[in-house]
Amino acid sequence: MRVKNTSVIFLFFVSCSFCQAQKRTINHYLEAVGGERQWKGLSSLIVESESEYIESAVGDLILPPISSKNHTRAISRTPGYFKLEISSLSNGKYKLIYNGKELKEIFEGGHETSAPEYIIDEYKSRSFHLGEPWIVLNAEKVKYIRNEIVDSRDCSVFSVMRMGLERLFYIHNDDNLLYMVSMFDGKTLTYFSDYRNINGYIVPFRKRGFVNGKLEVESFIKKIEFNPSIPDSEFSF
Repeated sequence: MRVKNTSVIFLFFVSCSFCQAQKRTINHYLEAVGGERQWKGLSSLIVESESEYIESAVGDLILPPISSKNHTRAISRTPGYFKLEISSLSNGKYKLIYNGKELKEIFEGGHETSAPEYIIDEYKSRSFHLGEPWIVLNAEKVKYIRNEIVDSRDCSVFSVMRMGLERLFYIHNDDNLLYMVSMFDGKTLTYFSDYRNINGYIVPFRKRGFVNGKLEVESFIKKIEFNPSIPDSEFSF
């Protein structure tokens, strides 16, 4: 019996050490990008970026007009309001707005289309957030999965579940920054680089999105504002 009890105690301490190591990795990531308190206090965000589309997007989501290059202005405000403005030389101007109840596309010339409920739910779970650290802090569950070498980088892999959607976060163990996010069983991959300090928030200014192994879009942040005052009128149709 003493042998069994010793084994149980040993496994208990191993399990506790493992859990503590997981928590340290997540905490180190949050510290590396500005700190938990900083990201918990984030309630609104405006991002302006230039995006170059390589491949057409896939899936059932409402999609913006695709052209080689777009200027994008994304406005997000808790608890779930968002607005996407896209302009390009080839396709003109396009808006996608969610006002807390309805999701609409508005095209140049005034033509509008409304989204059904299941599209709204999918878009909110996938596309509405205030940055990847905000996702971690607002997730229903965060769980360590494994360590994995990705592009010669030693990464800790975490399952992050938010609004029923699982994302796999690959955190580079050398600098504790997020290197990649995988969704839909690896069909969608987003890579992050060119991290910069903006008012204490450490954010990636370059993102590359792959779908089914093909580079779909590459975007570069031109301007970013944290906690700006955003009036309700921004989300009116």
